[in-house]
Amino acid sequence: MTGAAVVNPFSTLPDPAERKEIAESLAAVGFHLFPCISNGKPPAVEGWQALATRETAKINRWIDEGYNLGINAGRFDDGTDQALLVIDLDVKGDKDGIAAWEKIVVQHGGVLPATYTQRSPSGGRHIVFRLDSERAKHIANSVGGREHGGIAPGIDVRTTGGLIVAAGSVRDDAAWEVEGDIIAPAPAPEWLVALAPKKSEAPVLKTAPSHIDATLAEEDARRILDEHQPPLREGDGSDDKTYKLVARCKDTGASEDQILAIMLEPDGWNSRNLPRPFDEWWLRKKIRNVFKHGQNDPGSNAVSFAEFGTGAFLFQQPETPMRWIIDTVLPEGLTLLFTRPKIGKSLLGLDYAVACLTGKPALDKFPVEQCDVLLLALEDNDRRMRNRLRARGFDKFPLEAQTRLHYRLTWKRLDEGGLDDLREFLDTHPAVRYILIDTLEYIRRHRHRNEDPYSADVEALAPLRELANERHIAIVVIHHDRKQEVPGGDWIDSASGTLGLTGTADTLQRITRTRQKHVAKLSITGRDVDEAEIDITLDDFWVWHARDGGADNAASRDDSAARDSAIVAAVFAGHDTREKVAEHVGLSINYVGGCLAQLAVDGVVVKRKVGKELLYSIPVCANDVFAV
Repeated sequence: MTGAAVVNPFSTLPDPAERKEIAESLAAVGFHLFPCISNGKPPAVEGWQALATRETAKINRWIDEGYNLGINAGRFDDGTDQALLVIDLDVKGDKDGIAAWEKIVVQHGGVLPATYTQRSPSGGRHIVFRLDSERAKHIANSVGGREHGGIAPGIDVRTTGGLIVAAGSVRDDAAWEVEGDIIAPAPAPEWLVALAPKKSEAPVLKTAPSHIDATLAEEDARRILDEHQPPLREGDGSDDKTYKLVARCKDTGASEDQILAIMLEPDGWNSRNLPRPFDEWWLRKKIRNVFKHGQNDPGSNAVSFAEFGTGAFLFQQPETPMRWIIDTVLPEGLTLLFTRPKIGKSLLGLDYAVACLTGKPALDKFPVEQCDVLLLALEDNDRRMRNRLRARGFDKFPLEAQTRLHYRLTWKRLDEGGLDDLREFLDTHPAVRYILIDTLEYIRRHRHRNEDPYSADVEALAPLRELANERHIAIVVIHHDRKQEVPGGDWIDSASGTLGLTGTADTLQRITRTRQKHVAKLSITGRDVDEAEIDITLDDFWVWHARDGGADNAASRDDSAARDSAIVAAVFAGHDTREKVAEHVGLSINYVGGCLAQLAVDGVVVKRKVGKELLYSIPVCANDVFAV
């Protein structure tokens, strides 16, 4: 259904008649409007969702009274139960949401259906689609990427529970304008629905521990608010700036009520904001969101009654269970994964990442906590990353899993802004629980002349360990072995560098593999893990898999030999692909692929490539053996 054509309807600020014409056209195609404050964006009243209407008499009265108008993203009338899915493109500061959006659209075919679009006074865009209300309930409104995460930097989402300012509204000397015609929004493309942030389980409201000194916490919160200058201007990033300010106050241990009371004090922080103080209900809602969704626990930077803990104090504190990103293998904290060059440590780190993204068992054996992932592949390029991910079937995974992977091929050194960038990334991507840094040398600070090597190694990893434990995530750092083996020594001594590295990391992992062999041993030790040695194998696609229990377990070795015999018998019977062999012997395709790769190296089976497929057979003469 198409309404009146309105193309950039005014060169100066619209008068009431022009605003009414736009509003009536918006209501006619199905949008529900409500009053926003004059010269601003926030709703003028609580309960604006219920107040939103298509009745032109009410809408015109609000315009006559000087209000701006908003569009309720939770409702749209087209004869069915619909909501809006609005893509909010921000171009303020260093954000370029328009360029990021254009890139995403190209990645998904390059064509969008004609739909209603607005331009904001700052030059941003609102691209409006519609979506079934029931599906919209599962999509989260993103606020600067902080609470639920946007699609990309500069791209936020508005849907049920959210709003946008309607075209014709004004702020200072600029207005929100229609781009093109006022038409009904098109159905949201399925790829966009998949990309949109999803609501997590209802968060638990956090409160400060009982040992926090409430008086000192209130004084610290007041100091933070008193020192905050200049005043906030509505519409100029005030949402995000207020959120960050409240988060700092929460870190002092101040309560919700304390923070709100300080903000509302006469001649206090809120009285300085422009063009007028923020409404109390809006501030209360913002504070509640910080206490629900904020990264740090309340009081994380507070003054405590107990400068030194006692044993009784220790056991009175709530216990935080250890988070296992990968059961048995990878706990939260900092892990140093090392071995000799080109043995497969980067591949193992990538296999961990793919398991986290898909929720499938790592190494085909160990349960994982499904989560978002950041890969700092500092020795790689796009081609190599693409090939390695394709080998793991990542290009066939659902779009939702693919968009949970974030990667960079360059990163600043930790002391040159890299650590701050990691913190900022985690602030805006709270679903990331696994970070792979490949390798340490690219992000550690340069060592000073005459600096103690041990101290330099500790300082290289200590900031990452603190970050990992603070955020309860796993950070895996790839490192190298020494050039010379340590004969008869502890395997952790083979890591290049001093004991400052291995002593600072929470968990240590090392791969031991002979070149040209596909079987290997993964050794694990650490503060929070049981020491383990796991038999792993590298298949023909350079993907790691667990073979069985432990490398030193005789029963496991017997089981492995029996399975190898069954696989060889299956090939002898004419099953010439890993899929056919796996089906015949009742084992996983990935496990069988790894076994076949090693059996081919050992000359037990013959491997040949026909087109894109690997075929296996039993050698019938010496020439066949040497042809492998």
